[in-house]
Amino acid sequence: MERLTLDEWKNVFSNLAAEGAEVEVVWLESTDEWVLCHESELFEDGYTGELEAQQRLEDVYRQLAESQEFKEYDNASYDRYQREMKDAGHKPTDF
Repeated sequence: MERLTLDEWKNVFSNLAAEGAEVEVVWLESTDEWVLCHESELFEDGYTGELEAQQRLEDVYRQLAESQEFKEYDNASYDRYQREMKDAGHKPTDF
């Protein structure tokens, strides 16, 4: 699969921020590859190793760190993490 452009990644982050969701690195056994996705939505595929896929995602994060779309995505991810910790019975001082 062709890699997404940074503008396409901005769109992905903007959409996922609205959902409070994240990009995931996932192994697809059926195709014997690692992918970047969210649930059933595939963004990039064709990675031969988990580390390769994770490095690509981190590279995109670094390149877009100053963009408004990434900041909204990052904040939404953190907000979701805080909600999940509270739902699990943790106190705010635990995280």
